[in-house]
Amino acid sequence: MRIFFFSLIALFIGSPVVVLVGVSLHETGQMMFPPSNPHLGWYIFFFEQSQWRDAFVRSLTIAALSALVALVVAVPIAYAGWRFPGRTVGLCVTLAMISCLMPAVVMALGFLLFWGQIGYAGEPISIILCHAISFVALPLVTTSLGLRSIDPEWLNAAQTLGANERARFITLVLPYLIPYLISGYLFVFVLSLNEYIIAFMVAGFATETLPVRVFNSLRSGFVPAMAVGAVLFYLIGVLVFALNAKLGHLERLLGVPRDRP
Repeated sequence: MRIFFFSLIALFIGSPVVVLVGVSLHETGQMMFPPSNPHLGWYIFFFEQSQWRDAFVRSLTIAALSALVALVVAVPIAYAGWRFPGRTVGLCVTLAMISCLMPAVVMALGFLLFWGQIGYAGEPISIILCHAISFVALPLVTTSLGLRSIDPEWLNAAQTLGANERARFITLVLPYLIPYLISGYLFVFVLSLNEYIIAFMVAGFATETLPVRVFNSLRSGFVPAMAVGAVLFYLIGVLVFALNAKLGHLERLLGVPRDRP
């Protein structure tokens, strides 16, 4: 019974993906399933057309840099909240968490007004910083979980042996946090890769990411390149979460106690 139940769930989740892949392989470029005479011509078309190829590469670049910026911002805040708790640090943590709870439209409107005032609306750097701010709560949470799982006796022992704060962080804390940092980075990467509302309102037609390119193209009807882009993003998502499962401490993120194997 359990196998049957989970099989139904897998079928329910996987069916849209199967249809999407079938549409991307359809010969005539129509939104039909199952595909007739399936082939990879539309994938070749996707990478031959500079608009689609550039939007795809741009999305990967923005996602990678956004995740890096979010991680660089989150780690000091999490470490300060763990080692030096106080009102100021608590305010920084709260502000970082609020950014993830705000509706995307509200955040996007605020970002649009801000970048418009200083003359950077439509620039790739604007999208990178906006995504980093919007998703900084994810690496903040994963880093905080990693820090809270560190045994305080380790730090006391290192201090007894003469290690200062900087040495303890570099030699003890940072190596232990690497799986949690990887998880936080990959989470932001996937979310930034698929984000549409903020990217559209901040940059619009000036700097098209692939999701923005797909929605802009919908105005003139369905194009098979849309399905190709969606399939590529799906494969990237599967690869990223497989990498996260391999390198990240998913069992710790899911709440498994530290002393449990």
